[in-house]
Amino acid sequence: MGVYDRDYYRVEEPSGLFAGRPVVVNLIIINAAVFLLDLFTDHRLITWLWLPSDAYKQPWEVWRLVTYGFTHDPKTITHILFNMFGLFVFGREMEDRYGRTEFLRFYLGAIVFGAVVWLLTVQSPLGSRGVLLGASGGVVAVVLLYVLNFPQRDVLFFGVIPMKAWVFGVIFIMGDVFGAMNRTTPVAHSVHLAGAAFAAAYFYGKWNLALLVPSTLLKKLKAPRLRVHTPDEEDTRDLNVRVDEILDKINRQGEASLTKKERLTLEQASKRYQRRHNS
Repeated sequence: MGVYDRDYYRVEEPSGLFAGRPVVVNLIIINAAVFLLDLFTDHRLITWLWLPSDAYKQPWEVWRLVTYGFTHDPKTITHILFNMFGLFVFGREMEDRYGRTEFLRFYLGAIVFGAVVWLLTVQSPLGSRGVLLGASGGVVAVVLLYVLNFPQRDVLFFGVIPMKAWVFGVIFIMGDVFGAMNRTTPVAHSVHLAGAAFAAAYFYGKWNLALLVPSTLLKKLKAPRLRVHTPDEEDTRDLNVRVDEILDKINRQGEASLTKKERLTLEQASKRYQRRHNS
């Protein structure tokens, strides 16, 4: 029973229009649809969705912190093609690893974080005014999360040169570092670096974004309720705590370090998990 088999990492199946398809595919469809619709509206749609550098003056247009990530440069198709290619190649396995809903939270969180960082940087004396558009912040976050999960995987740089994923990650990030220092292109390197930082914090901090709302906002909004805890619930909670401790031990010392009692605990948890989801 791995950490991603726990309840809060389970896949939640959506309903309606986007049911039955991976989140990555749905994101690509939405980006492509926005790109095409913008062409048919003579680029009026994109002006309603992108993020201007003075967005802080219109706080009621808060949706732009997300929608800019679904817009792309209408003057060239390469902008959206490269972003969607990166999302497709690296995003599918991350979605499988973290689950549909958690992956979507991560992706949108990276987009919002990149927007906030960009708004702060452009207000500096060296910042350049303009508008922000593109999914690059979220895509970079997905790429780096893949690299952090599988540093020894072989990847193809530019689809040709084989190298380890961690080497690819270093080259990827250093390119944005130098780009941010030189500022010779209109590329928002600060957003790329923000996406990379978000991915690193998520990975090393072992974040679970699903816990942010229940643990903070809902506790404030909902009145406390009395609840009867059955012995089975208490026993399950204790078992979960022990499993977490054992999984941490495996991460630190390897599976060979487990005692017979700890192996029996994992077996017990696995059987209970299977009974609960087969019932």
